[in-house]
Amino acid sequence: MAADQNAPATKKDLAAVTEDVAAIKKALAAVEDRLSEQVRDMQTELLEAFFPWQQDVKIQFRELEVNTGNSVTAVKERMDIP
Repeated sequence: MAADQNAPATKKDLAAVTEDVAAIKKALAAVEDRLSEQVRDMQTELLEAFFPWQQDVKIQFRELEVNTGNSVTAVKERMDIP
């Protein structure tokens, strides 16, 4: 015989729901922990992948800075600007 859907909830019913909610919270916390670890791993992989590129770009900017500085110095000398 099926239980009446409109019957008042008993303490046993509430205890069962409380246990279910606790189990869901525990499962969600575990998923969150795994997801956080995966995000950290992905972040590390991205940073490691872009680090060599960043070094190359830094070298290129430094070369550009040196060359630009030399050009500015040469122009100042030619124009006799102190």
